[in-house]
Amino acid sequence: MKNIYQQLGKNIRENRISLNLTQADLAEKADLSNNFLGHIERGTKKASLITISKLAVALELQISELFKTSLTYKTVKETPLSKQLLFLLKDKKPSEIKTLLKVIKLISKK
Repeated sequence: MKNIYQQLGKNIRENRISLNLTQADLAEKADLSNNFLGHIERGTKKASLITISKLAVALELQISELFKTSLTYKTVKETPLSKQLLFLLKDKKPSEIKTLLKVIKLISKK
């Protein structure tokens, strides 16, 4: 398991990339040096709470979002349709969900 600083850095990098920001862009927005931001993203230097707060503000996130253990599945903005999909899936067995996912993937390739 990654240490908390490596996970924090990974989350910062993933969020930065999802916003199409370079390290230089984010460093400027958060009032940090490019070099220090690079170390934070690699988990080789520890960021203070103030620095983490600056990064959260620059990324337009809550601080807690930077500490999530996985950003594999990005948070989907809840819409009536997404709520309906979640409702339909809630009582399904894992095997049924896998089958539905395969169908969705096939449809989305067209």
